[in-house]
Amino acid sequence: MHTIKEIPLTELPGTARLARAVLDAKGRCLLAAGSVLTEAARELLQRRGVESVYVEVVEALTSEQSAQAAEQIRTAVMRRFRASGDDPGLVKLRDLMLDYRLSSLE
Repeated sequence: MHTIKEIPLTELPGTARLARAVLDAKGRCLLAAGSVLTEAARELLQRRGVESVYVEVVEALTSEQSAQAAEQIRTAVMRRFRASGDDPGLVKLRDLMLDYRLSSLE
């Protein structure tokens, strides 16, 4: 399962992929989301006063945890589309959203 966690720069593992863009104090983008943090990038961020970043973390789930998470996702998506009726466009959107959310468990 892919999750997003805020981790201090000093505690980051060897390679980490940014889940969110890193902005400086004036709102300028220092590193885009999806970038892999190299040692040079970490040094740049430390010089700019960045203390922590949001990174993607892959967590292994047991089959029971995976089934429970999938059920929570299904429930949340169905609740959001509870008033959509049988509209073909909304049914397709619901199915696409459900597939996308469930793919995060892989």
